[in-house]
Amino acid sequence: MVEEDFVVLLTTHQSRLYAYILSLMAEPNQAQDVLQETNLTLWRKAHELRPGSNFTAWALQVAYFQVLACRQRQRRDRLVFDEDLVTQLSQEATSDQGEFLHRQTTLGECLKRLTSRHADLIDRHYARGEPVKQIAAALGETANSVAQALHRARLSLVRCVQQKLAVEEP
Repeated sequence: MVEEDFVVLLTTHQSRLYAYILSLMAEPNQAQDVLQETNLTLWRKAHELRPGSNFTAWALQVAYFQVLACRQRQRRDRLVFDEDLVTQLSQEATSDQGEFLHRQTTLGECLKRLTSRHADLIDRHYARGEPVKQIAAALGETANSVAQALHRARLSLVRCVQQKLAVEEP
């Protein structure tokens, strides 16, 4: 596999990998650490991925083993899920993959319907990670007005996704 193709696959699946890991770990900072370890492992094993194979399934399996490795290092901690629960959560998370992808596609469609201002704010804050104060300063607005606009954009997205999914329900 060409490095560029692998990087595109890896970056495209970051949110899915993080959501999966977070569902198994329940602690965002640890999930971020495991995501980074997973990315490193995937990068090191990129040569094992064959063209046409299921990248998502492979990446989720690597993430699962990274979660188990992290849990092994934390055995002393009383607040760690037991292995049976992690296995059950993993099975549920991977079985929900189709629904997750459908919801993600629906969200993408709804993002396209946002006003250009709302789309720009969502992109700056969530995709690029810019803090509200930084966005406000760049736009010459107050942080409060940017926060309120982001709130309205999120509400608009929620309504759009809910409406689209409600129409599709049998």
